[in-house]
Amino acid sequence: MPDQKLSQLTAAAALTGAEMVYVVQSGNQRRTTTGEISATAPGTNLSFTAATRTLASSTGADVVLPVATTTDAGLESAADKTKLDGLATGATVNSPDATLLARANHTGTQAAGTITGLSTVATTGAYGDLSGKPTLGTAAALNHGTAAGDLVRLDGSGRLPAVDGSQLTNLPGGGISDGDKGDITVSASGATWTIDNGAVSTAKLGGDITAAGKALLDDADAAAQRTSLGLGGAAVLSVGTSAGTVAAGDDSRITGALAAATAATTYQGLDSDLTAIAGLATATFGRSLLTQTDAAAARATLGVSNSVYAVGNWVNPFDGGAVAGSALTASTIALYPFIFRRTATVDNLGARVTTVAAGSNVQLAVYGSDSNNKVTGTALAATSNLSGATATTVNASVTAFTIVAGQIYWMAINSNGTPVMLAPSALATHMSNILGGPALADALGTATNSLVLRTVAQTFGTWPDLTSVTPTVVSANANAQKGALIAMQVSALP
Repeated sequence: MPDQKLSQLTAAAALTGAEMVYVVQSGNQRRTTTGEISATAPGTNLSFTAATRTLASSTGADVVLPVATTTDAGLESAADKTKLDGLATGATVNSPDATLLARANHTGTQAAGTITGLSTVATTGAYGDLSGKPTLGTAAALNHGTAAGDLVRLDGSGRLPAVDGSQLTNLPGGGISDGDKGDITVSASGATWTIDNGAVSTAKLGGDITAAGKALLDDADAAAQRTSLGLGGAAVLSVGTSAGTVAAGDDSRITGALAAATAATTYQGLDSDLTAIAGLATATFGRSLLTQTDAAAARATLGVSNSVYAVGNWVNPFDGGAVAGSALTASTIALYPFIFRRTATVDNLGARVTTVAAGSNVQLAVYGSDSNNKVTGTALAATSNLSGATATTVNASVTAFTIVAGQIYWMAINSNGTPVMLAPSALATHMSNILGGPALADALGTATNSLVLRTVAQTFGTWPDLTSVTPTVVSANANAQKGALIAMQVSALP
């Protein structure tokens, strides 16, 4: 085997003491074992210093032993030893002061005589041993009752019990004195007692007497009582057939009157217009129109179709053309007026995004107007969020609502960004002609003035009540296109 350095040799396993080792002894080469080498090692002496808890080794490093804790074993400290020496034999775990002082935790009884510091009354229980006793009168020792020597006690109604009145003193000698005693007036030295006027109410007359019954009691005569009862003049008349009598129900004198009353409720009264209509020569077809239940049925009878709009179709209600509008102003409602040519129910609103705005959304709505064609009230319908981030048409269903033909309504849009929408042309003067304005040009329309657009500052996502709001009237053409042309889908026709 070639020569190798010690560092190149394979590490030995655990030594057993029998391994052979090469040594040089007194200049001569010898062999020995690892066990013989181990036997020549000197012994180790250990010593311990209690004050520092140090375990010293004569051949190695010293070790400081730890003090025992609640979690780790170790040496007992001097303080712990002192505490343990202070425990009596058979002692148990102590409780906190709060537990020991709580009276509820005490068991058994203890004679008061074994407790020091108590007052005398605590051990005798005698009233005479009390200090600070109240001073009581002689009545404190008496009983209550009606016998001799008893104290008189009022009953539950505050009245005296039955006692011998002759023994009471300081009562008026002449009985009750004259004067007003409430509902009773006493006079003539107590000889006359008079009930005051109005003192006898219906309650004092008894539960069966009503206010109406009492009203009869104070009437001066029969005529006054008839007035209280609400009776008319017939109450004093007799039933008969002669003058001044009341007719009976089967009286022949009222037969004609009954016939007239029946005719009044059964037949149409004489009317010149009805007479003229009755004289007209009518055809069967004409009379059939009078039996139709609604306008749609009448149109069907006449053969007139539902022209202009059809159920399911989208309607662009704004006259004057459309353009790619200007960028919307965020959190601003833009309003355009419009008119439907016929009454229709709408349940879907749509618009077109022409230039996108990343991350933007729009919402569409419709408002009504007041008698002055001013936008008013809450939104008749409004969509959920529609994306303004894609150049395309957008729409959403809304709660169905009815648009009445010929009335002014307002299409509305709001956005949280600045997308550009397909908008009514700024030169469209049709709605300006209808709405009018303070200047002649407002009605005639010009290339620079349309007065169509209205704006209201409003946080995106909410549609306010515009009844008391005055919108801004926008006249410049560039601003007149800051809105959207909103199409509406017809869901029903009358």
